[in-house]
Amino acid sequence: MDLYNSIKENSRAGFIEVLILELLSERTMYGYEIGQELSDRSKGVFIQKEGALYGPLYRMEARELICSFKQVDNDKYKKFYNITDKGREYLAFAKKEIFVVYDSVLSILKKGITDNDEATQETSQSLHEETEQLTEN
Repeated sequence: MDLYNSIKENSRAGFIEVLILELLSERTMYGYEIGQELSDRSKGVFIQKEGALYGPLYRMEARELICSFKQVDNDKYKKFYNITDKGREYLAFAKKEIFVVYDSVLSILKKGITDNDEATQETSQSLHEETEQLTEN
């Protein structure tokens, strides 16, 4: 694995569980559907290889963040997942923590951003404001 792929993989790895919980907070889904939603809604940033989500799903189920049930869909048994109350609490905390961490990272990294990069500065300011609102609650 080259350096750039290593950075991309490591910077995204910690988000999978939180993103899965966010999707499941919206509706019940089965594994393949979760992978497709991750890919579609992240515009391809979070593309999971076939079967790669089952490890995180299994771990989250063991920690009672999600629960599952099997159901027949188009003559096939599929395992569907729901978020639990414990999962909703975990998700709320994780979202706040992510905003706090990213706000801090941006404070350090934006020193290298020039005044001419208005779009990046606007994004940074917007994220900072969202972080302040979330952490006040």
